[in-house]
Amino acid sequence: MKKIIFGLILVLMLSGCNSFGYKGTLKYQEQGINSCEAYYITIDDNSYMIDTSDIGDLKSQVGKQVRVKGKLIDGPGMKKCQFKKTIEATDIELL
Repeated sequence: MKKIIFGLILVLMLSGCNSFGYKGTLKYQEQGINSCEAYYITIDDNSYMIDTSDIGDLKSQVGKQVRVKGKLIDGPGMKKCQFKKTIEATDIELL
């Protein structure tokens, strides 16, 4: 029984069920002296950078309420962008 439960958990993890949805306002930060070019969302007065490398151009959605599907990660380079955490996004949809 334990092997079956472990197998189900492993399958769910590998199938992408570890991704969550984050709702917030999509914003854009231009590259500057102490910042980098980045899309981010604000949730409850916190800002999270969005890794949009697989998503494409989001300029038409800036300022709109969106749901970002992905996982929250810590990673190198976040200090340059002045964000403590980033969302490794797999999908962004308008609400």
